[in-house]
Amino acid sequence: MNIENALRRLVPDPKFYGRLFSRDDYDNKIVWIDARQKPTWEEIVTADSLNEADEAMRIASETQIKNNERSARSYTKLLVLSGMSPADVSAWVDTNINSFSDAKDAIKTLAIAVSVLARRI
Repeated sequence: MNIENALRRLVPDPKFYGRLFSRDDYDNKIVWIDARQKPTWEEIVTADSLNEADEAMRIASETQIKNNERSARSYTKLLVLSGMSPADVSAWVDTNINSFSDAKDAIKTLAIAVSVLARRI
């Protein structure tokens, strides 16, 4: 458990002297000089579990984004489009989008690209 990170989640920029390695340190060895009330040990434990959950969600999200990017990079239509100049894309659309089905397929391809790029914003 990272006591200091959990404490910072509860009390931004907490004021105290001493090192926090254990519950004994927190209960008996630090000097709390902050005007705000010192959180209980139970609040620290809860905040630490929230920090761990946040970190797990962040890692899962980053992993999903990387997987989506890899998947998009292997999508042949996106690879072809990414190698074209704007003029080439315009000419390709004029030549190849002839039906509603063609338009739907092109929109799907663009939506895939936008969904991957939007996660980077």
